[in-house]
Amino acid sequence: MKTQKTIALVEGYVYANYHVEKDVLVVVAFGKRADYSIENHIVSIEAYQRVKKVCVELGLKKMLIVSEVLGRIFITELKAMKDHIMRIDPSVSKDIKVVLVDTNYGSYLDNLFVEQTVISKGVEFRVFHDEAKGREWIGL
Repeated sequence: MKTQKTIALVEGYVYANYHVEKDVLVVVAFGKRADYSIENHIVSIEAYQRVKKVCVELGLKKMLIVSEVLGRIFITELKAMKDHIMRIDPSVSKDIKVVLVDTNYGSYLDNLFVEQTVISKGVEFRVFHDEAKGREWIGL
């Protein structure tokens, strides 16, 4: 039986349940993206940092994030996310393999842009729309 825990990723908007399968932290995020504000991209990155911290605390090197979050990512938010990610030291996610399965097709397409930015920083990161393909890539 899986023991699930819940954390707030974006207080009042997005939450996540997480559990461990084999050697992978499995995170299922749900909720609705807030209306755009310039801070949203930083909140998204901080949410990832919260999940990554749990992964590190549990001694895991792999993370599967299944996003069931509703709403699109604004183009200005994507640019701000890219700019912010490009300033991050690649050692922040060193040795952690991450797959994001975005069940919302619109934001899945948006996240493909993020994927290329993160990969360019040397992080093992992939975005999928199909959960089975994401699970296969991460080794589940």
